[in-house]
Amino acid sequence: MTCPRGGQDPEDAASESAERFILSGPPDVLAALGPVLDRDPSAKVISVAPRGAVRPERIVVEMLASRAAVLDAALGAAVIVEPDHPVTPPSAGPAPK
Repeated sequence: MTCPRGGQDPEDAASESAERFILSGPPDVLAALGPVLDRDPSAKVISVAPRGAVRPERIVVEMLASRAAVLDAALGAAVIVEPDHPVTPPSAGPAPK
């Protein structure tokens, strides 16, 4: 359900838990986005890469998936917003003989 201001119904949001997302894109765009995320009570900046960069290449943010979808739609092709899933090695398969 959508709220009048374009947000999510609080009852729907309460059932959703925060996840980590990676935002990547042009450093100038991400630099402008950083302060916006810092002021957003529904987003928690976890890390910026390179560390301490004024013009970051990646930002890891913890937020609701619904909020990430809104951010992705608003930013369009300028910034990639994707879940920050752990990288796992492919299965090793059978040991060589």
